[in-house]
Amino acid sequence: MHNVSEKPQPSLDVLIIDDDRVTCYLLTVLMKQKSLRASYVYNLGEASATLKKQQYDILFLDNYLPDGFGVDFIEKAKQINPGLTIIMMTAEDTFKDIEIAFTKGAEYFLPKPFTKEGIKHIFENVIPECLKQKAQIIPREMD
Repeated sequence: MHNVSEKPQPSLDVLIIDDDRVTCYLLTVLMKQKSLRASYVYNLGEASATLKKQQYDILFLDNYLPDGFGVDFIEKAKQINPGLTIIMMTAEDTFKDIEIAFTKGAEYFLPKPFTKEGIKHIFENVIPECLKQKAQIIPREMD
């Protein structure tokens, strides 16, 4: 008889930065329904401290926060955690806002208020891609 050990299934750690408690709660519930580990903070100061304590795979980042603009935090977040996938969120989704977010390093843009299509895109495209990337870096056990 052979013992077959399954390859570890990667999970993702998600950090949500938004000063709107309802948005944080909604995204956290949606992430946990997909078996993702999610936590949230309400401002950039907390976000910086949190990113230094733990590695995250995905960052949902609001643009208008009490202590600054999310777009100005993108580069710092990437310096702290280079493999981070950033999903910028804002109700101000002009072409210029989107262009600035992408130029600074955001990979995706999720307009607020959220639509079913926007959330569906995240779950069908962004999360599977992040899982695929994470699965490639999980060390394989030697036989």
